[in-house]
Amino acid sequence: MQLNIQQRIEIAEAICRKQSVKLTPLRKMLLEILYEQAIPLTAYELLRLMREHNPKTEAMTVYRILSFLEEHQLVHRLHSCQAYAACNMPEHEHHAQLLLCEKCHRSEEIATPALKQSIDTILKEHSFCFSRKSIEIFGICQSCIA
Repeated sequence: MQLNIQQRIEIAEAICRKQSVKLTPLRKMLLEILYEQAIPLTAYELLRLMREHNPKTEAMTVYRILSFLEEHQLVHRLHSCQAYAACNMPEHEHHAQLLLCEKCHRSEEIATPALKQSIDTILKEHSFCFSRKSIEIFGICQSCIA
């Protein structure tokens, strides 16, 4: 079932309440922007979009908000493109698997337990520890292929 932005924000607020932290108006605004845009955005792209609503927003504020949202698993940091995407499954503990379109830059979060299990097995066989909670898979989405 596809959730609308308001439903996603309500889930984020419930997660924050459960963790005894606040989803402040600025944190909420940034999260709404990520949901509306539906593509990963850099901190400075987010800053520009936030300034459309709140001109006094500073870069450091955006970085603090992103740090908070990442810490509480409401956004994913995409290391390959230095950008952030809203988590579509924040209510579930998971390692994000993100499909990233190289043409339109759309991202889609998927949950494939078999993929995580395979990676865990490979890491264990090679005495290697998983240090990031996301897997970024690049390709071309169906819309761009058509």
